[in-house]
Amino acid sequence: MNVTKYYNFLDGENLCNIFASLIVNKINESFPNANTEISVINVRNFFIIKGKTSSDKPLLIADIFQEFVSEYDQELSKTIRVIDVINYNVDFKYESMVVDYYSNKKNDDFSIQSFVNSFVKENKYFNIKKNNI
Repeated sequence: MNVTKYYNFLDGENLCNIFASLIVNKINESFPNANTEISVINVRNFFIIKGKTSSDKPLLIADIFQEFVSEYDQELSKTIRVIDVINYNVDFKYESMVVDYYSNKKNDDFSIQSFVNSFVKENKYFNIKKNNI
């Protein structure tokens, strides 16, 4: 069964994605070509922003959110609370990883999870999304 979700853009995952994009865009305005990884988590009463960037210019994250939301909902913009745990001036070291995985087994989830977990000791964290067709 396929499930389709529709969110108001000022709620749910859409809002988190919008806020993450706003933060990355603001970082790039002051520090072009910065490497940035940002996650936004909505905990209803507040947002947690975590991540890292090569930019050395800290931002006032709550102001970015309030400016955006105030265009649509003045009252909501006054109640936005943010916990910002972004690390600035981080030296990014990227290594390529190519994963090709084929299986004709229906219940092969355990070996995929073991594969993903095997990289933790090397400080390599990633997720794999499996589509069952």
